Amino acid sequence: MEWIFPIGKTSADETVGVDFAQLPHLFLSYAEEAQARQFCSGLARQLHRVQQGTHVSLALALTRPGLEKVFRRPGTIPPVFSYLRHDAAASTESSRVQFFRTLHREMRRRQSRLHKEASGVRLRTLPYPPMLVVLDEVFDILQAPQKSVAMTFLHLLHSGRELGMHVLAVSAVSYHNLVRQLVQVSPRLKQKFRPASGIGTGAALGAELVISGDDLLFFRPAGAPDYQRLYPLQEGLREVEDSSAQERMRQYIAQAEQSGQLAEQRSRYLLQ
Repeated sequence: MEWIFPIGKTSADETVGVDFAQLPHLFLSYAEEAQARQFCSGLARQLHRVQQGTHVSLALALTRPGLEKVFRRPGTIPPVFSYLRHDAAASTESSRVQFFRTLHREMRRRQSRLHKEASGVRLRTLPYPPMLVVLDEVFDILQAPQKSVAMTFLHLLHSGRELGMHVLAVSAVSYHNLVRQLVQVSPRLKQKFRPASGIGTGAALGAELVISGDDLLFFRPAGAPDYQRLYPLQEGLREVEDSSAQERMRQYIAQAEQSGQLAEQRSRYLLQ
C-alpha cells in the first residue's frame, strides 16, 4: 500500500513526498506553530482520502490546542484512542501515562499476530490496519514519572514499522540525535543501549523535516547525510530550466544558508 504525502517542491518544481507506509517515522520541527497546523491539516485531509481506499487508524497524544482542533475538523478520521491535554472530554485516555499503556497493548497485539503468522498459524481475523501515531512536544510528553512511558516510546520507534505503526512527532525542538535526547530526558533508558540491543545512541530512527522561519523546508531521509532544500507546495518555484536560472537559484540557496536560516533551526537542537 502506498501512503504518500507531498511535503514540498524542489527548485525545478518537482514535488517531493514521503510514503508513510515505507517511512520508519517522521520528525517535524517548526519555527511557528501555524506551520505545524498547516502541515498537519494537509496530512489529516490526506489520511481521510487514504482511508477511503484502505483503512488507516490514528492515535493522538497532543498538548497544543491548535493541533487538537486540526485533527477534529469535519472530514478527518477519528482517532482510535487519544490523549488531548486541553480537551479531556474528547480524550479516550485520562493521562499521557494511560495513553502509552494503551499504545503498549496495541503493540503487543500486533507483535503476537506477527509471531503467529511466522509460525504458520492460520488466522481468521483481518490484519491490523496501518496506524499513524501523532505526538507533539515529545520531550514534554515523556516527562512522566513512570519509566514505562519513555520505554514504550523507544520501543515504538525501534519496532513500529514492522508492526505497521508509524510516528509523526511534531515539535518546536528539532529531533537531531533523538536517542541521545531521550536518554537525557529519561536516564533510565541507558540500559537499552547495550551493544547486544542493536540500538545505538546515534541510530537513525526516522526522517527529519525542518521548516524554517521563512517557510523553507529542509528534508533528510533516515540515514541520509544531508538535508534536501525544498519550497512550500503553494509557492513552488517554476520555470527553472536554463543554466543561468539554475545558477541564480544555487546562489540564492547559498545566501539563504549563510544568512543563518538553517543554522537558526539547528540551534534548537538539544544536543549537537
